[in-house]
Amino acid sequence: MGLPLGERVDAYCRQRARLLHLIAPSARAAQLREPLSPQLHRNRRKHVDRVRDEVERLFAAELDRAGPGREQLVHAMVAASMWAARSMLRDGLGLGVGPARAVMARTVSALLADPAGPPLFREVADR
Repeated sequence: MGLPLGERVDAYCRQRARLLHLIAPSARAAQLREPLSPQLHRNRRKHVDRVRDEVERLFAAELDRAGPGREQLVHAMVAASMWAARSMLRDGLGLGVGPARAVMARTVSALLADPAGPPLFREVADR
């Protein structure tokens, strides 16, 4: 995509916010039943993979500049634009559609502002 980063972030966050708003009732129901349903779990994995593919296509140049932190950046981008983040913004914090989208855009913009980011946080094994 040949658009400047700010325009790509805005378009991406508008599209994600619109989609997440549309699927809200189904997502709530699926979230409750997923632990008991292998099919719902598979559906969620497919959705995560689609979002990841979209992030990797739209922000390929920035991700390439992330160096060894690329995978961590992709994970952060996907997490910031999924149902769980939207649910926290809208339901947990009580934000309206516009303010929630603005927080998503701020988060995505901050992640991409310096793709290489700070020194990588090392993974710590769960205890």
